[in-house]
Amino acid sequence: MQHRTTKDLHEMIQLVRQGWDIETYTVDGRKVAFHLFKKPGTKWSNDPKIDRENSGNWANDE
Repeated sequence: MQHRTTKDLHEMIQLVRQGWDIETYTVDGRKVAFHLFKKPGTKWSNDPKIDRENSGNWANDE
């Protein structure tokens, strides 16, 4: 299992789309740090039809 920490919201969104899950978060004043984990071999979508139709491009989600 891989672990990663980020304080950037945009980066956190991208990591979640890549299959990372939020494990915990910590608040320090006005800053929030997200602690993420990813199991090897996991993807954002397990549906091959969605992957094929959208080619993994989720830029229009925002």
